[in-house]
Amino acid sequence: MNNISSTPFKVNIDLLDSLFENGVEKGLLLDPTTYHDLKSSSKLSEKRRLSSHNSKLILQETILGIADFYSKFTKFYFPVRLDQRGRLYCISNYFNYQSTELAKSLL
Repeated sequence: MNNISSTPFKVNIDLLDSLFENGVEKGLLLDPTTYHDLKSSSKLSEKRRLSSHNSKLILQETILGIADFYSKFTKFYFPVRLDQRGRLYCISNYFNYQSTELAKSLL
């Protein structure tokens, strides 16, 4: 556990810059201008679809914001916790090596 907690990470700045420049055009990121208002539809299935899209967009923007903040550091560490089964989990949310593909690719 101490060995994993002492492993330094850093943000892949080249990838982060590339995503900021043309991630939407290349289809790698969701377009932030497509944020939908859920009040505009009365169908339940449409509301669920829009809610799912908005959640993915908010998660994407949160991860990119955190990655942009951590890109200013040369290295940082993730604290981990051990559960009763002996599995290790990152304590930090959204941006860690056990998170989404976007977060993992930026490390």
